[in-house]
Amino acid sequence: MRVTRPEDLDRYDCLYVAPETPHALLSCAARIAAEIGRGRKVLVASLFGPSEEGVRPSAAALGRIGVDVYEAGLPGARERSVLYHSCVGRAFSRDPGDDACLERAAGLLNEVGRKTRARHVLIPLAVGGHIDHRLAHEAAVRCFDAQAERDVLLYEDRPAAFVPGAVRIRLAQLGARLPPAARAATRSSLLRFLFRLHTAPDLQLGGLAERFRFTTLAFREWSAALAWDPRRSLGLRVQPVLQEGEGGAASLRELLGDDVRFDGYERRAAQYEKHLGGGASAERYWLRLPSRDEGALATLPSSA
Repeated sequence: MRVTRPEDLDRYDCLYVAPETPHALLSCAARIAAEIGRGRKVLVASLFGPSEEGVRPSAAALGRIGVDVYEAGLPGARERSVLYHSCVGRAFSRDPGDDACLERAAGLLNEVGRKTRARHVLIPLAVGGHIDHRLAHEAAVRCFDAQAERDVLLYEDRPAAFVPGAVRIRLAQLGARLPPAARAATRSSLLRFLFRLHTAPDLQLGGLAERFRFTTLAFREWSAALAWDPRRSLGLRVQPVLQEGEGGAASLRELLGDDVRFDGYERRAAQYEKHLGGGASAERYWLRLPSRDEGALATLPSSA
């Protein structure tokens, strides 16, 4: 079912917030398959319009497997500002006008959360820095607190997460704090990071000038992340959670068919899943933990 107004929504068990409809499926296919297998009602809330980078909405495909889609229809990056007409602009810039877009997105998600009362909420980590992913992350974090009766998990945006070190850089930008026993996202060498970054399946850089500018800014982010101490940071408190792959995950990806035009996606996905150590179709999430109160106590979400 495709929904375009929040007031038309009903109760759901699981809510996936996505910049665009296909991104939730690209990043969370194994978990969506598991939720459907348990008989849970699943809703994907897509904030922005069709992508300029080869991904078309796939609400109909999701509907065939029982996943409903709410499409907010907010203007995508290219439509909002000429600043976002380049990869450099979309990944590293922010138009002041996006403050209004963020407020509107947060207002819509507040209404979606109120209507659905979902106990499991999944939001993008915004790996890779695309402005639409960043806005979706910020709006969702603002709306959905980690509470005892609700699980809030941040998913690793694919294919951006396939770049070695990209997840670590994003966690560092958020100042994420991890429990002492948690294993931090792997640090990558600079050369490996930059090489895989320039061959990322969703990156479409222009001439030499844009490539040089993109590399320079990416190097700055990689360097800044070196100082991140996951056990002492004061940002979001998160804990890694590995979702084991299930048989339905691959078939869910296949539903996208021509909607996904990323060369080498499946090969890179297999490499990344092997790196996670969870077998085929494995996915890693970051469970948001409540902030500690004055007595240094916290109530953990149910899945913790």
